[in-house]
Amino acid sequence: MADPTPSADDAGFSAVDFLAEATGGPRLRLAAGLRDTAHVLGTLIDKQLRSDPNALPYPYLRIMDALEQRPGASGRQLARAVVVTPQTVATILKRLEANDHVRRSPHEENRRAERWWLTDRGTEHCAEQRTLVERELAAVFQGVSRREIAEIARTMDRLSEIVLRAAERAGVF
Repeated sequence: MADPTPSADDAGFSAVDFLAEATGGPRLRLAAGLRDTAHVLGTLIDKQLRSDPNALPYPYLRIMDALEQRPGASGRQLARAVVVTPQTVATILKRLEANDHVRRSPHEENRRAERWWLTDRGTEHCAEQRTLVERELAAVFQGVSRREIAEIARTMDRLSEIVLRAAERAGVF
């Protein structure tokens, strides 16, 4: 068995990477692979978005996309949908609101919560940015069939729900 102790040559690798490599455990390899893939994809998408002078950061686009799918969502619902803290969502929503990308109204059932919607400007901006992201993703996934992408997406949806439920049980969200 390989020595899981990190060396100076292993900068940038986490304990999960070392354990996965040392044990060959499929769950650890899966966790490390998902984390690394998400990080690299996020970096590529950010780079593509920065090529547009009117682009918003990728986390903003993710929140706008979640609002497009869930009009009238609360900040807490959006935080869970994009897997960030409610405080992060609140900060982003205020910035989006200042730029007329989103609007809010009081929540009917919870006086401390607000409901959020995309404005027409936000909807247009989201569509423009999605085009840039799709262009980058088409290049990244060149050679992967639509069928394969659909299968992977279904599996990822299932994994996401499983992991989010575990995180909720652990008190992470």
